[in-house]
Amino acid sequence: MRKNNKKLSKNRFKNNWYVEIEVGKKMHKSFAETERDIGWQFTQALKRHFKLSAHMNSEKSREEIGKDLWQGWSISTCGKRINWVMGFRGNRVAEAASIIGGLGGSAGKGESKVRGDSNYYQLLRIKGLEKRRKNSIKSEKINKNNDSI
Repeated sequence: MRKNNKKLSKNRFKNNWYVEIEVGKKMHKSFAETERDIGWQFTQALKRHFKLSAHMNSEKSREEIGKDLWQGWSISTCGKRINWVMGFRGNRVAEAASIIGGLGGSAGKGESKVRGDSNYYQLLRIKGLEKRRKNSIKSEKINKNNDSI
């Protein structure tokens, strides 16, 4: 049996850049390590998934739509418009949290068994209480209707 290797989970998101390619109604997402590599990944993804040929031309058609997020367009050699969104995901809090949550996980070992956010369990308990209260109110109404008949 192989031991849980934590080194693998530390480099989980080595590719910090991504590009979402949209051709018509089809979409594809590709990843790269640097911003320069995104152009190459863009061209390769077009060939593999859409059978098209085009370059990204990010400097000419790029416009910033948010922090670490840009959108643009390219024209393929056959004249189709290709819309794309490029982003840097190295700063994303949610992905960082998922990486941290992925660490550990071995059964029966101290800190790795700690469940996580206590608010989650409080919300579960509250939802359970509300559901039981609604069910008891429904059953009381049914019992009153049966008693009156």
